[in-house]
Formats: sequence, C-alpha cells, structure tokens
Amino acid sequence: MIGVLTVVITLQQQSAVDRQRQEEQQQADTLQKERIFTSYVDDISKLLLTKEVTTDNKALLYIRTKTLSSLRKLDPERKKHLLFFLYESQLLQYDKTKKHSRSILNLAGADLNYIYVTKLKNFNNLSLPGVDLNHAGYINCHLQNSRFADSTMNNIKFINSFLLGTRFSRCSLERADFRNTTLTQVSFKSAQLRHADFTLAWTKGADFTNADLYGALMIEPQLYAAASLDNARLPNGTFAKIREENLIANGANLGCQTKLPSPWIMEGDVIMAFRHYRSPSNCYFGIANLSVLNRSSIVQSVSLDNYTVLIDSGKAEYNFSSLFSGNTHARIVFFSSSAVRAGKQVILEWN
Repeated sequence: MIGVLTVVITLQQQSAVDRQRQEEQQQADTLQKERIFTSYVDDISKLLLTKEVTTDNKALLYIRTKTLSSLRKLDPERKKHLLFFLYESQLLQYDKTKKHSRSILNLAGADLNYIYVTKLKNFNNLSLPGVDLNHAGYINCHLQNSRFADSTMNNIKFINSFLLGTRFSRCSLERADFRNTTLTQVSFKSAQLRHADFTLAWTKGADFTNADLYGALMIEPQLYAAASLDNARLPNGTFAKIREENLIANGANLGCQTKLPSPWIMEGDVIMAFRHYRSPSNCYFGIANLSVLNRSSIVQSVSLDNYTVLIDSGKAEYNFSSLFSGNTHARIVFFSSSAVRAGKQVILEWN
C-alpha cells in the first residue's frame, strides 16, 4: 500500500511540475511576442517621423523586411494589431484617385493567417495583394475599394460586410464565406471560388470572368445580376458563355502603319517590315530578311489569363490558321502561368 501511494504522489507531483513548466513557457512566449510587437511599432513609428516614405527610397524596403520577419513570430491577435498600425499609418491604404501607388507598402507573401477582424466601419481602400489570409475573418466590416489580388484566402469569412468595388482577381477563395455581404462591382476575375457560400450576398455588377464557381452556394438571380460570367465555370459544373475571339493581333483596331504592328517583336539583326495591303477587318503586313546568313523571325505573346479555368478543366480548344508565302513556318509555344511569373520559359507543348 505504501509503495502504491508513493507512486501516485510522485506522478501527481510530476504532473504539477509539468503544468507549471508549461505555464512558465507560455508566459515567456507571450512576453517575447509582446516585446517583438512593441519593438516593431516603436521602430517603424520613429522611422515614419524622421523620413518621407516613398517608393524611391529604402524606407519601404526596410519596413517590408521588418514586417514580414515580425509577422512570422507573432500570434494572430498581435498580427491583427500590427495590420491596424500599418493601415492607420497610411502604408496600406490605396487611393484609386492617384495615378501611382506611392507610399503603399508591398506585403506580398505576408503570413496573415487566422486573423479575425470585427465591426470595423472604416477599413476601406485596404491594399493587401499577394498575402496569405487563410482561415481569417472580416465580420461586419467596411472594405470598400480594397485590393486583395493574387492572395491566398481559403476558408476566409466576409460575413455581413460591405465590399463595394473590391478586387479579388486571381485569388484562391475556396470555401470562402460571403453570406449577407455586399459584393457590388467586385472583381472576381480568374478567382478560385469552389464551394464558396454566397447566401444572401448582393452580387450586382460583380465580375466573375474566368472564375471557378464549382460547388458554390449561389442562386440564379445572383448569377444573372453579375456583370460578367464569361468563361466562368458555374456551381453545377457547366460553363457560362465562352468568349470566342481572335487572340492574335495583326493590326485590327491598331491602325495600319508601315512598321510592324506593336504586338509583334522582331528577332533578327536585319529585318524590314512593310504594309502589304489592308482589308476591312485586319491589316496584312510582310517582313523581308535582308541577311542571307541568319534566320529571322517575329514573335507575339498572347495572354490566356481569361481562359485558365477552361484550360485546367481540359475542355479548351483552339484553332490556329495563317497565310504564309515563301520559306516560312509557324510554331506555337505554351508556357505555364507560374513559369511566366517566375521568368522561366517552360514549354508545355508546341506544334
């Protein structure tokens, strides 16, 4: 009996020691996070008081580096207050009346996951393109004319909020919650919205061009109210209107000139371009290689950004036709969007 009691008491004492150690570690972590946050605010505040922050100096780069480093060490609650600090310092406010993005801090790649913002009536013109906002929330907030383009925002909540004119172009918004939210004139171009919830959302004038809405909770009046559904995949898996157009610019609406139309780029040392003849719908031109030693070519890049959902679904078809004379040939090279952004030329297919 004595041996059993000794074991029980020993285990209880060890458990108490472990709990105390965990509490002390949590307190130390909390103090460390608070020191990081306080040091960050003090440092950036002094910088903003002593320097004019513009895109032409090193101040914004320093703030970006300091911000990204601090965010990686903070908990969601302090991340939220850091975001408030930058917004109130006008470093994250986009003024669409300006012709430039002066004094806007670039936080692309920032870890803002799990932050939760509620009842902010003036969070308009927020500029957070290219950030991570997964499992985050903006509840009862005003985010009019804000910019989140190219951000990853899966499982985010925008409930009972006002998002007039906000841009979510190319965002990943899978399982996003837009219940009872005003989405008037919002851009969802090329956004991933699979299984998003639009219950009671106001979608008048929203742009869903090339958006993937598969499995989304939407009703027909919300789809009809949208400004565009071109090339979009609908909640039932079918596609809306497919935009069929000639993607190669040969001079139509550009004006026929004696020079090569601007979308074309010459690759060769000695090439002469000349206008051949004009048709009502296009401008025909010719090129002449003035060198007998080197081959010459002309190249045009065509963006398929508005067809990515159709391509990824394996249902895209294209037709290429041309009229050539002389010793010429054509080649089509496809590049992945990730390769283009990285500056790499990865050939997917060529004919």
